[in-house]
Amino acid sequence: MIHATSGRGFTTDELTARCVDKIVSIADTADPMVQAQARAFKSQLHAVILKFMNQAVASYNTTLANRFVAAGHPELVAFLREQ
Repeated sequence: MIHATSGRGFTTDELTARCVDKIVSIADTADPMVQAQARAFKSQLHAVILKFMNQAVASYNTTLANRFVAAGHPELVAFLREQ
């Protein structure tokens, strides 16, 4: 399957959903109770991964902001805060 965006990169939520889909798959033929447990696990996994993805983006933005300031371009930091 191919995923694409137009004029932007993928959001952390989009990437998290793709990640969770790669980790957890639920067979249509599985017992309904097992399917329900798998969906609950998938939902919890999504929340955990999304939290850390957002923290990673914020951390990297801090690194970029510090580099912009160190390079003498503090005005570029505003672009990072526009998200």
